[in-house]
Amino acid sequence: MKKGIIIALVCLVIVGIIIGIVFYINSQKNIEIDVEELAVKIKYQISFKDNLEMIDRETVVKNYSFDDAKIKDVACYIGTGATAEEILVLQVNDRSDINEVKDLIVKRIDERKEAFADYLPDEVYKLENYTLLEKGDYLILCIANDSEGINDIVNDYLKNK
Repeated sequence: MKKGIIIALVCLVIVGIIIGIVFYINSQKNIEIDVEELAVKIKYQISFKDNLEMIDRETVVKNYSFDDAKIKDVACYIGTGATAEEILVLQVNDRSDINEVKDLIVKRIDERKEAFADYLPDEVYKLENYTLLEKGDYLILCIANDSEGINDIVNDYLKNK
């Protein structure tokens, strides 16, 4: 009798886990982000020292060495060069490319750390403490003094979509 109850409970737990995984996967696939809209929200809700300006897709692709065919949509705001501050929101064409694109983002950040170490060493802190989020087909990067608030901004944005 007890063995039957234990087996039933184990089966219920396994079914619950499977249902949870299915819901998580579906929620990741169905995310829709207007990259420009989210980038603007981040720009005005995170505190930046610099005046961030939007750069065009071609410049973003060049700066990060992205394969343009793998990027579906992108919005990027960068500072004047006096700071390392930056916002990048992008969508990949194919979810299987997200790790490759993420690696290129991290590579660029590492290169910028080296460049800023001699040029503006106070900015290295921002580059060491960046926030890079993955939401479905999207990557969201924020480089600022305090980029931790980005999680709340993104989650609020997604909740209201």
